[in-house]
Amino acid sequence: MKKNNKYALLLLIILLVFNLPACDFSWQRYYNKEHRFSILLPRFWQKEQGAYDTVILAKESPRGRDDKFSENINVVITEFAEPISLATCYELNKEELFKSLVLIDLAEGDIFAGMLPGSWLSFKSRIKEIKVKVLSAIFVKGKHGYTITCISEEEKYPKYEPVFFTIIRSLRPK
Repeated sequence: MKKNNKYALLLLIILLVFNLPACDFSWQRYYNKEHRFSILLPRFWQKEQGAYDTVILAKESPRGRDDKFSENINVVITEFAEPISLATCYELNKEELFKSLVLIDLAEGDIFAGMLPGSWLSFKSRIKEIKVKVLSAIFVKGKHGYTITCISEEEKYPKYEPVFFTIIRSLRPK
């Protein structure tokens, strides 16, 4: 390989490594023995178990005085009396969202966490005076529904979207 090609390849690798959106984050795998699942979370985010009816809530620390909203991720687990389909669980969650929020720019899709199929939806809304964008994913395993919700200020969402999808895809129910 020519010397110039080696430098070009090295430069390309450096650019890719330093421009990956999720590289700003150091990861930590959170394990929950009671609900028998694990998920990747940003290592330096604050974590609270059981806060606001969630199993786990992770939120970024405010970045200065002007930061009015902490980007956050939460996991909620619903136990059903009998096994439920992904489609039914997804529609139930979607109905609840429509009851409580105004959803703008709704988008939906399919996703996998390991080999477990899931469905996601994203939308814009408001929390008080703050415009937010929400990404929520639903997975079902047996009698358990797993809902992972990620929220960011609308203008910061492009930075967080790849991080949120990494977190969602990292879910591992046992």
